[in-house]
Amino acid sequence: MASTQIFKFFYIVLFAIFAIFPSITYAEDPSLKVSRSNIQQLKKIIQSRPHDPNLHFNLANNYWKLGQYEKSIEHYNETLKIQPFDAEAHTGIGFAYGKIGLTKEAIHHYHEALKINPDDPKAHYRLGYEFINTGELKKARTYFEGATNLDPYFALAFKELAYVTVKLKDTENAIKYYKQSLKLDRNDENTHRELLELYEQTGKIGQAIGQYEEIIRIDPKNFSARHTLANLYTKEGREKDAVRHYRIAIKFNPNDQKAHKALADLHTQSGKLASAIKHFKEVIRINPKDPETYSKLARVYDLQGNRSKAIHIYESIVKAHPEDLKTHQRLAVAYEKNHRRMDALRLYEKISLLDPSNSSLHRKLGRLYEKSGKTNQALNHYKILARLNPEDTKTHRKLGALYATKDETQKSLRHYNVVTRLDPNDVSAHRILANYYGKKGESLKAAPHYRELVRLDPNFALAYNELRQETGKFSIIENPIGRYNNALKILPNDPDLHFKIALYFFIVDDLNKTLKHFNKSIRLQPKEGKTHYFTGLIHHLMGNGVGAVNHMKRAEESFVKKKQVKSIADVRKHLRVYQNQYGISGIKGDGSSLARATHQQKKYN
Repeated sequence: MASTQIFKFFYIVLFAIFAIFPSITYAEDPSLKVSRSNIQQLKKIIQSRPHDPNLHFNLANNYWKLGQYEKSIEHYNETLKIQPFDAEAHTGIGFAYGKIGLTKEAIHHYHEALKINPDDPKAHYRLGYEFINTGELKKARTYFEGATNLDPYFALAFKELAYVTVKLKDTENAIKYYKQSLKLDRNDENTHRELLELYEQTGKIGQAIGQYEEIIRIDPKNFSARHTLANLYTKEGREKDAVRHYRIAIKFNPNDQKAHKALADLHTQSGKLASAIKHFKEVIRINPKDPETYSKLARVYDLQGNRSKAIHIYESIVKAHPEDLKTHQRLAVAYEKNHRRMDALRLYEKISLLDPSNSSLHRKLGRLYEKSGKTNQALNHYKILARLNPEDTKTHRKLGALYATKDETQKSLRHYNVVTRLDPNDVSAHRILANYYGKKGESLKAAPHYRELVRLDPNFALAYNELRQETGKFSIIENPIGRYNNALKILPNDPDLHFKIALYFFIVDDLNKTLKHFNKSIRLQPKEGKTHYFTGLIHHLMGNGVGAVNHMKRAEESFVKKKQVKSIADVRKHLRVYQNQYGISGIKGDGSSLARATHQQKKYN
């Protein structure tokens, strides 16, 4: 009899422990050791009571806690064979299927659980969770809402509801659900963080600050919330409030490394360097092996003008952490500032060997060697830089200048030409190239650079005159058609060049080519009276009366506007002759292709 009573008591205790599953979380479960012990005892009891659904249910729960989900499912199914309408068994199977990634099967059993017990908030919650996995967010939201309606104290359900609502772009309701979740579980840092992100995304930093102020009012020693609040104040530019909260955190915990670091950074930014040094030293006291803090302390000493201390700390870091390239660079900069150029060069060279693709290092080395008068070494680093960044005009300009100092003219010109290719608006490079080629008498090479100078600076009279001088060298007396063709490759849109070529073809009695080049000159310079005048003469010689009168009329308009008296008289004489000869009293149209082209060009312009 006594033994029977003991067995009943043991059974009741087991049932009380396990019947609450899955309402408790994994963290609240007995230890794994206890679960294994329970399994052994339950298996023994089941041998004598194989048809007891509660024994199978409890055995399934213990297998679940050990992560043995297949065995867990096996005994939940045994429970359902004996007790088909056990909603908790269906929920347990659903949970186990979810753990092994069988979402479809999990959803089926949760639905079965809800058929038996539609008011089970846990089944609603788990269904919502599984529908997140399937990407069916609207269904997930429906079931999370069901869980929170059935259990208004279900913090986790509110949290997941908020998550899904965010995904569905309903920010306002998501904020509401996160806030409700925090009312139920105010210490959930993940929820705090997610709500904070929403506030930041929507620009509601003030609300976030208010929330965290309330949290630390309730729990002054909630350091996580206090740090977050101080960080928010920092983002809002409220440095005094941020400092106040970090100081309170340190008051509660003098070894709060994060608070000391934050205060040191804030004081550095505000120029309170002595205070910054104090807090950096506290960080080092707490954690003497933090190289970042040593580096920041050195930078503050540097800002103070105490470069010897800064250099000493940097040298210590470099010695202890030879792989720390960033500190190597800071030490090199400190050497520069302290007028230790050779030490800086030595260190930069060392870093460049460890990090050969670092463009900024090669630029610094080039600059320092140049200042030191070591042109060859400077050239080496600028050449490396040009290989690393072939489109960098500054580097090519620097190479051009350095080669010029060494009288390596062709190399210098090559780099300046690269500059003008990469940046057609670089005035200095065009001027250097134009001056050089002009002095050498290389007209065809000089001309495009002079033309660019005219384009970039219309008031650049020297360039304009030089350009005129260069194009003027192509004299029609010299029978220079080869030179003209070469010139056209460089200056295809020079109206004066086309005018001269037209005159050449007139001399050799090729009127069609003469007219062709006059027409091109007019398209490029439609208001030039001289060109219209000669074009009118060519049309007359070719028997085109309309074209002759048309161009003479345009020439007249140009000469009148410029008050060129003699030219006005000449063109009017021709106009009278042509109008009488061809019976044309006015200009009502022009059958020439030139007139149409000129009209189109004017419309385009």
